[in-house]
Amino acid sequence: MEYLKKTFRWFGPAFGVRLSDIRQIGVEGIVAACQDVPLGEVWPIETISSLKSEIECAGLEWSVVESVNIHTSIKYGLPR
Repeated sequence: MEYLKKTFRWFGPAFGVRLSDIRQIGVEGIVAACQDVPLGEVWPIETISSLKSEIECAGLEWSVVESVNIHTSIKYGLPR
């Protein structure tokens, strides 16, 4: 039997919805990204760890890393 995990896209603390509220609707996992890291910049390990910890402290799992920002020059194969 396959098991589907209920997830919810969360845009971080500034989103206006708390993780504890999300957990109450039966969600098990969070789909999230490091929203505060500028486009094209490497996500600092501290930022990743902090987001992961915040999600886990709410009793949820960071199930999907979403919106990994890729700089436009990479998308278009530009020389920079």
